[in-house]
Amino acid sequence: MWSPPGRRLVALTLIVAGASGVLYAQVRQDVHQNKADLAAAAVRLRGEVPGVQPVLGTKGWAKVSAKWGSPVINVCWEAMAPEHASARAWVADAVNGAWPKSSAVRFVGWGACVSGASGIHIAEGNYVALTIGLGKEVNQVKNGLRLNFTFQEWNQWCARDEATRQKCIRANAVHEFGHALGFVHEHNRHDRPDSCTEVPDTSAGEEILTPWDPESVMNYCNTNRMLAAGRLSDGDKHSVAALYPGRPL
Repeated sequence: MWSPPGRRLVALTLIVAGASGVLYAQVRQDVHQNKADLAAAAVRLRGEVPGVQPVLGTKGWAKVSAKWGSPVINVCWEAMAPEHASARAWVADAVNGAWPKSSAVRFVGWGACVSGASGIHIAEGNYVALTIGLGKEVNQVKNGLRLNFTFQEWNQWCARDEATRQKCIRANAVHEFGHALGFVHEHNRHDRPDSCTEVPDTSAGEEILTPWDPESVMNYCNTNRMLAAGRLSDGDKHSVAALYPGRPL
C-alpha cells in the first residue's frame, strides 16, 4: 500500500519516538535496578539489615565459618627454648589481656605441644609472623601460628632496644591470635578508604560486623599498631564480643 511522503515521514517519526520512549524507559529501569543492586551490596558489606540499626556501633571483619566451636582454646609451644622464656611470658600476658577481656574466649594450657593435640600450636623462629589459616583452621596444625622473637631479618627495627622488642612481640602475638580467632586483615576490606594504601592479601572475611576500623590491631594501615603493644581498639573489643559473646564489655 502506498502512502504520501509526508504521511510516511510522520509515521516514521512516531515509530522512532516510540522506540526511543521504550529505550528511555528501559534505561531508567536499568538505572533504578543498578541503584537497588548497589544499595543491596552496600548493605551486605556493612552487615546491616535495611531499616534496622546494627547492634554494634563498631568494626570488624571475620570468617564466621571458622569460628571455634568452644571459646575455650588450648595453646601450646612447639619448642620452649630457655632463652625465650621471657618472650613466651609476654605473649601469654598480651594475648590473655586482650581478646578474652571482652569475650567468652579463654586461652588455656601454654605448655609444650603434643603432636595432634587440639588447639593452637605456636612455633618461634626466624619467621614472618603468621597463622596457617583462620580460626579453627589452625586447630592441631603443627607450627600453625608462627612468631618471631629476635627480628634478625624481618622487622629488624623491632630489635633496636629491649623495650621496642617487647612491644613488637606483644603486638604480633595479639594480631596473630586475632587471626586464630577468625579475624581477617582490616585493610583487605573492600570499603577501606583511599588513605589506606597497604596491599591486600588473599584472605577474605564472610561477615563485616560494622564499619571500617582505622585503629584495629588487625589493620596494617594502623601505623601505631606495633608500638601500641597489642592494645585492642574499641572496635576490636566489640567485634570479638560479637563473634564469641559471653562476657560484658
